[in-house]
Amino acid sequence: MKLRVICLTPVLALLSLMAQFGCNSAPTNNKPGTIYDYHIRGTLIQDPNIDSSRIVLKLQRDLRDYAAANLSFGGNILEYSNLKYGFDSIFYFSQDMTPGYSAGAKKLILDDSPFYTDSVSITVGGAYGITVVNDPANRILRPGNTVTYSWSGSANAQDYVIATVLADSAYRGYGYSEYLPVIGTSGTLPVEAFSVSPSPDLDTGLYNLYVYAITGVPDSTLTAKLLPVPLPNQFPNNINKADLVGRVGAIQVTLLDTVRARTLP
Repeated sequence: MKLRVICLTPVLALLSLMAQFGCNSAPTNNKPGTIYDYHIRGTLIQDPNIDSSRIVLKLQRDLRDYAAANLSFGGNILEYSNLKYGFDSIFYFSQDMTPGYSAGAKKLILDDSPFYTDSVSITVGGAYGITVVNDPANRILRPGNTVTYSWSGSANAQDYVIATVLADSAYRGYGYSEYLPVIGTSGTLPVEAFSVSPSPDLDTGLYNLYVYAITGVPDSTLTAKLLPVPLPNQFPNNINKADLVGRVGAIQVTLLDTVRARTLP
């Protein structure tokens, strides 16, 4: 099944996403006459399906990948790797879901002393799960059917993404995902989420169902193959300071549920 993504207008305005980011410590430029421009983009992903809590982040200084700074998140020091998760020159930290990160605001600190030091806040969503698959009630999907399901709700969530993919294609950059048009705790995946692109015919097999609770502005490129299904699209930056711009956010994934698509009994 080929990747098909649809972005519907998120219920929260981007200005409200930006509002969560503030400077938790005053930036410093300790070396007179030396001013650099920094760009960061990254995301925390907490995914109980693979017992993983990990943050990945790309840092540039004056438009070049930069490894000499120290980065930390929630008290944990990010490591630097020339090649990790299929990306070159990234910072990362990985741990199991226990302990993971609890719901609430955590500091992401950029320390490039003596040139620059600053921090931004990433709000982590709370644990939650899919509660019921409402339709089809028997979990057997027929041609022309949609799938409606509900979840318990995640603390701090600013948006939700609903997603599905054939079970054997998860975490490979395939699938269907969309933002909810109105924030809530239920959503409906359309017929085309289970079709053979570009044909409308049903693509049979076992499908995994997911929900992502979104806070901030996660980076869609860095997370494309770290999520069961890629994000629908990329929203604009939510960090816009004099010497530091970029986008960061968090994604809290539910445990999967399933439906099976069939054309025959």
